[in-house]
Amino acid sequence: MSNDSRPLFHRGRLKATRSLSAGTFDPATCPIYGCVDESLTKRLEDLSLPSTFARRILIYGARTSVLYTLCARLFPEAMIVTADWCDAALAPDAPQRAVFWEEDAPFSVGSFDIIVSCLTFQACERPQKALASLFQMLREGGFLLTQFMGGASLSQLRDVLIQADLEVSGGARARTIPMMDMQTTLALFTQSGFTGCICDEERMTLSFKSPKSLQNFLRARGAQNPLSNAAPPNRAFYGAAIKRLTDLTLHLDMVTCLGWRVCASYPSLPDAPAS
Repeated sequence: MSNDSRPLFHRGRLKATRSLSAGTFDPATCPIYGCVDESLTKRLEDLSLPSTFARRILIYGARTSVLYTLCARLFPEAMIVTADWCDAALAPDAPQRAVFWEEDAPFSVGSFDIIVSCLTFQACERPQKALASLFQMLREGGFLLTQFMGGASLSQLRDVLIQADLEVSGGARARTIPMMDMQTTLALFTQSGFTGCICDEERMTLSFKSPKSLQNFLRARGAQNPLSNAAPPNRAFYGAAIKRLTDLTLHLDMVTCLGWRVCASYPSLPDAPAS
């Protein structure tokens, strides 16, 4: 993961899979959005920062209003920008909105005191470039807080897809994105300039009513076959995969990482709750 010379994902394919799911963002039918937002909310509250700490805050990828509401309460004088990769994913009543890919952030150096990234980092085209971009957007003394799918996430689904590929084509291909563990995440944060980094991991379990709802979730999170070197799946592959998907439960390892723009005596990330 440290070699960032080539894109990890095929941007056109990644954009296409995300666009196909633009109308499927529904926190009520996929509780992971609310769970991630609530988890990050608790992390921010536990930092016990003064209300004057932040004047500008960027929230990227949130699917509920939980984080926005908390930041508005904790930092009443702050301007809060909500952003995502497409306009369809943003709340229509958000006062400050922005649409961009994390790797191509349009803001100038030192624009924000706090950046919160929700469930998007696992699908960055260039992870280290994205982190370096977010780092530059922070003022000195500011921090990035992110939570994303990592570790052994999607491992049981990956096994099913390998068996489907073997049946259809006689060979196995990568059908889900590779996941970053805590060690890799910390290394990328450090290489991007962050200091005082703290990282932890907790298990989350999701159940889906149908293979289609599972597919929509994977598309929405950029996790379905956007790799640069992966051949597109065909109808026979989907049929073989659905036949094997007897358990529509996903076990996700949620990686949370906090990194500061400068190294100083700032609060650290609280321990993850016991599972």
